[in-house]
This record gives sequence, structure tokens and C-alpha cells, in this order.
Amino acid sequence: MFSSITHQFDSFDMAFDVTLARTESNNVIDPPFARAWMQVADVKATFDTPASFTNNFQDDDWIGFHHTFYEVGGRKHKNVREFFSSSLTFSGVYNDDWFWDVNFSSGKSMNDLENNTSLRVDRLNSQMQVAGECVKAANCPTFSPFERQSQALTNYIIDSFIATTDSVNHAFSANLSGDVYELSAGTMQMSTGIDIRYEGIHFDPSELWSSGNLSSKKLPLDVSRNIKEAYVELLVPVLSDMPFAELVEIEAAYRIADYSTNESRFESTKLALNWAFNEEVRLRSIFSQAVRAPQLYELYAGESIGYSTINDPCDEANINGGPADGRRKANCALYGIPAGWNSNIKTTRGQVRNSGNPQLKQEKANTLTVGLIYTPTSLLNGLTVSVDYFDIKLKDKISEFGGQDVMQNCVDLAPNSISNMFCDLVTRKDNGDVEYVRPLSLNFDEGRVRGTDIELYYTWDALSFTFAASRLYEDSTTTQDLAEGTSETDNDAGELGRPKWASNLVTKYNLDDLTLSWTFKFKTSGRYNEDASLDFRDSDSPAHSRVHNIRADYQVSDTASVYIGVNNIRDNNGGDHWTTSRGGYNGWSILGRTGYIGVNLNF
Repeated sequence: MFSSITHQFDSFDMAFDVTLARTESNNVIDPPFARAWMQVADVKATFDTPASFTNNFQDDDWIGFHHTFYEVGGRKHKNVREFFSSSLTFSGVYNDDWFWDVNFSSGKSMNDLENNTSLRVDRLNSQMQVAGECVKAANCPTFSPFERQSQALTNYIIDSFIATTDSVNHAFSANLSGDVYELSAGTMQMSTGIDIRYEGIHFDPSELWSSGNLSSKKLPLDVSRNIKEAYVELLVPVLSDMPFAELVEIEAAYRIADYSTNESRFESTKLALNWAFNEEVRLRSIFSQAVRAPQLYELYAGESIGYSTINDPCDEANINGGPADGRRKANCALYGIPAGWNSNIKTTRGQVRNSGNPQLKQEKANTLTVGLIYTPTSLLNGLTVSVDYFDIKLKDKISEFGGQDVMQNCVDLAPNSISNMFCDLVTRKDNGDVEYVRPLSLNFDEGRVRGTDIELYYTWDALSFTFAASRLYEDSTTTQDLAEGTSETDNDAGELGRPKWASNLVTKYNLDDLTLSWTFKFKTSGRYNEDASLDFRDSDSPAHSRVHNIRADYQVSDTASVYIGVNNIRDNNGGDHWTTSRGGYNGWSILGRTGYIGVNLNF
């Protein structure tokens, strides 16, 4: 629900709006399951084994179990999000040519995650034995991987919880803009302002989820910060009414920000050129240096425990890898691990413990855009065409060193040494077994995005066309190989989800109070993974994304209008191909055909 009120007083205007929203979603995936890797002799000693099992395996054989608890159905997740925001703005004019505004805003988001089918690992251990408080009470229900499970067992080992996340934002801003000085080429203008914000996150994972008694673990989080920003912008006309220079303007901007969670202040700058050769052709170019401060979750997220597939570099299958000087084998020996050793995470997933990194710095981006705008005044009057080239270079990109990266860098970083930051993140037992690994986010990589944006707008009597297209040349990440001292750049432009071409065409027809519109959205497809072998799958490229939407609006009166529409009229479905069946790619989502109808009322 959205509501707004505006009022014009004698010397200023006031606007107030309120937004209330509530969304609810339900998700069901495969049922809970348990895994175990056991020697056959232990299986026989623990469970009543069928003859088909005992007759086909020797006691010293090993067998892997993946037992699914179909009896409880799929793992159910319910998300309920409630959102509230309000904004109060005062604005006015001072001395006829200075415009000012003051804004107060506040918002809160409350999210509840309900999980009703979580497996408790403290009640069914890694050897698939029932454990916990029932052992002391001597009333444990029985479990066997060879039988369907009883209601008593599932009631004991399956539990539920509700985790809550509350986010709060309060902001105050004040802006002033106007004419500063009259130059020969025009009026120099300035705008300046301040922005003060408060951000806070409170996450309560529930006592059960934070206990470590589930297959994953989350710790509470309660953090906040204050942000203070100030900016100034200048627009300076340099030339006017000259050959090939009807108007030349230079724009400069500077912004400084102070975050209570960071020691240093962040600075951003912009320099722009606007060159109108004549009434039809204009050149525009902008060079800016901007920063992105780490988010609160990136800095202070509490510890969460999960499990991931990790190849131990000290395992017999991997110990001879790494740099050519053989440092990996020597460094594994410093852990007391000999050649031919089998890691405990060779046949099962390793434990990873994620958390925030309060040492993260800001990401830095240098952006260059150069474009031309063509607006003919005689031929094809009503046409506007613009072409802009953009090049964005990102430094100190926040990248995660996953469990695999951490373990490999630990033993590959330097010869005859395991004294480094990565080894500090790996915890091994005295026998070399991996207990857990801590992934870490660092300001480490670089990124670059280059492309061209094309826009066209044309009106002809009652018809109008708006066309926008983007050509992507590069969407790359440059990563550093610390052990080898080299870097590698991976350009993902053209892969699925990063289309080389994307476009959007909107056609409208106006007839008195009736407006008909057709929208066509297009994105080129690409391979699921450009680095994968071509014969890995029959086809790892879905069809191009083509989505058609239609809509009709009718103005009933000055204060009321009605509308009706259909989205995805061809019923394109991302679930038709294995690469997009999970709906994770924009343009290939599992959309379905949807219709809608509504009324707009203005009071």
C-alpha cells in the first residue's frame, strides 16, 4: 500500500508519503537427508543388515550411505517480509533562482524465515546412530538405513525454528542549487548538500539454529553505523554561439563520506564534458572515480557453519600438485602428513565456518563514458538517437577465498613455511585430519566491464517507439595466483546470464483516452560455462530469451484510469532447459503467462 500527500504553502511545498508492504513466499526442496561413510563390519554391528548387503560385501569394505527421510516430505521454508517506510520533504525557492529541499525518511524491514523440517545432527550422529538426551533416558527410537522410519524417530530427529532479520534505515538530507555567476557563455550553476544516514541490522537465528545442533549454524548479529556525506557540483559554460560549438559545458563534482565503521573517509569525483556542435549533434563524456563501502553483513556477519566439497591439497591424490618446486609436499610434511596419506574429507564434505571481515576496505571504480546524441530538426523530426560507450574498471574488489582456495594457498604460498594468513584459517587435528576451514573475503581482485548502450526514441502522430539496446564486450574478473605470482583474467561476456546483446522495445499507440502498448524484451543466450568441454553436455546453451508483454490503459476521468495487461504472452519458460530450470537467470526465469488488471485513483 502506498499513500502520499502534497500541499503547496505560500513560501514552500510539502510532500509526505508512506509505504506498507507484506510479501510471503513458500519453498519446498528435497527431503532432509543424512550421509555416512562406514566400514561394512561396523554396519553389521550397528544395524540389522539384509542378506543382499552381507552377501555382496566384505567386512573390510567401505560403503557410503545417503539416507533420505521421505517420511517427512520436502524441506519447507516460509519467508514473510513486512516493510514500512515514510518520507517527509520540504522544498522551495529562495531569491527566485536558488532551489532548496530538506528530506527526512525512515524505513524498517522485518523478515521471518520459518523452517519446519531441519535434521538435528545432535540426535542422529555421523555414524547414523540415534544420540542425544534419549540415550540417558533409555528411550531412543530405533533407526535403520534399510527400513522406513517410524513417526517416533522423525519426531525426535526433525525440528523447526524461526529466524528473524530486522533492518532499519533513517536518513536526513538537505540540498541547495542555483545560479552563481553570469559568464560570457552562460550562467555558472552550483549545487551542494549533505546526507546523514543510520543503518542497522539485527539478526536472530533462533536458539536452535545458533546451537550447532543442525547441519548448519548461524550466530546472531546486531550491528549499526552512521554515515555522513557532503557534496558539491559545478556546471560551467565555457563556449556558446560559435561555429561547431553552440554550447560547451564542463561539469565537476566532489563527494566525501565518513562511515563510523571505517577509519578512512571515502572520496568520489566526477568530471564531465557536454559539447553541443549544433542543434542536432551533441557529444557527452564523463570520467568519474567512485567507491563502494563494504556492507554491514560483509564486515560483521556472525559465524555460520556449513559443509562444502573441498579437495585437501595434502591428500595422496593432490600432494604432488601446486608449484613446480614441490613446496606443497614439503609444507604438508610440516603438518606431519606423509606421502600416501588419505584425507578425512576425501569422501565427505568439509566443514566451513563463514563470517564477516571487519578489515575490508572500500571498492574503487573508475568509469569512463563517451557518447553522441543525434536529434534531427528537419528530416525525421521527433527522432532522438544516442550511442554511449562505457568502460568501468574496478579495483580492490571484494572477493571470497573459499575453503578450497584457503587450503591450497596455505601449503602453496611459500616454500618450507605454513606460517601465513591462510594456514591460520585451517584447523587440523594432530593426525592431519581437517576439522574446519574459514573462508575469507578480501579486497583482492580486479574487474572490468565494457560495452555500448544504444537508445532510440521516435514519435509519429499517435505512435511512439522507445528502443534501448546494450552490447557487452567485456565482463571480466582478474584474479591473482599468490603461489605462482601470476594473474589470470576471465571474461564472462557472452556466457549465459551475461548476454552480449540485450534490448528492449516499447511501442505505444494513443487514441484519445486509450493507450495500447507492446513491449518486446530480448537477450542473447550463451554457454552455461565457456570453459567446459564442448561435449560435456548435449547442449549447454538455451534458446535466446524473447518475452512479449501487452497492456491497455484507459483514462476514465481526470482522476481515474483503468489498465489491463498480459505478461509473457508466448508463455516462455526457463524451466524448459537444464541450465535455466532453477530460474536463476534474468530473462530465463520460470515466468509463466500472467495477467493483471487494476485501477489508478488520484485524489
